[in-house]
Amino acid sequence: EKEEVSKESKPNFKLTSLGRHLTGLPLDPRLGKLIIYSAIFGCLEPCLIIASILSDKSPFVHSYEKRDAARLAKRKFLWRKSDFLMYVKMYKTWRAFQQTHSTSEQYKFCEENFLSRRTLLSIEDTRKQLLGILLDAGFGGPKSSTKPKPRAMGKDVNTDVDVNVNVDVDVDVD
Repeated sequence: EKEEVSKESKPNFKLTSLGRHLTGLPLDPRLGKLIIYSAIFGCLEPCLIIASILSDKSPFVHSYEKRDAARLAKRKFLWRKSDFLMYVKMYKTWRAFQQTHSTSEQYKFCEENFLSRRTLLSIEDTRKQLLGILLDAGFGGPKSSTKPKPRAMGKDVNTDVDVNVNVDVDVDVD
């Protein structure tokens, strides 16, 4: 026998605190969790960059004819064999260049590095929007640094030895 479910017997679901914060972010929930947790753990800036890039499109561009040159240019930003950290290094390098050079020099930089300036500007806007939402929700600000210093204890999965893992992902762009 099937029981009929009346409107009165519908379960009453409530959002968790995390769920309420996620609803305020214009992101896939997984990326929202990334930036909320990064704000809590003190590594917000690199995670904002990663989430902003993943919610947009890749800033790297190239034609089929120039694919080898594009790969070489992309290698300049490679960091610890991680695509995500490569995105952070590329974005920080571009931002540092953008702040000190003319628009025409910025276009040249992007062309030489096979980057889309338009996509980078869109990513920058997304990053600023997300940061604003987080600050309005009470994450970040004076008590929460975007320059991480925390250390986490864990086990190296390859050797089963306790290790200190430095979670600082700040990148020099000199």
